[in-house]
Amino acid sequence: MGCVAPKPRGDSRSVLEDYAQRILALVDEQPDRTLDELVAAMHKRRSPGSRSALWRFLDRHGITFKKSLRAAEQHRADVARARRRWIRQQGFLDTTRLVFIDETATSINMVRLSGRCPRGERLIGHVPQGEMEDDHVRSGSAT
Repeated sequence: MGCVAPKPRGDSRSVLEDYAQRILALVDEQPDRTLDELVAAMHKRRSPGSRSALWRFLDRHGITFKKSLRAAEQHRADVARARRRWIRQQGFLDTTRLVFIDETATSINMVRLSGRCPRGERLIGHVPQGEMEDDHVRSGSAT
């Protein structure tokens, strides 16, 4: 009589694992590439793969798709000084006299709102100050 035990399953290995260093280098090189752009870059470098295979590969390697935008001007010393001064002075504001102006109808940018980085980390993108407010409006953030 034959054996009725199930045969072993699994142990399948993605072909992309042979190209892992190359793929992860592409992600590091430009983290905000879309899946299609990553696949095109892989094919240009003669690496095999499809969108779905690449998605599963990135998931296995803990690479997620998120991004936070910060004003590029934050790195300038004069802006950092003005920011610290503004934060100190906020305590003296009369909040009953504040006026908010809605400028959400204006958008002059083409900033990518998402990018790839290891799970648990946040990809930080730097954009010119005027473009950042429009991105938050487009993405639904209320800041």
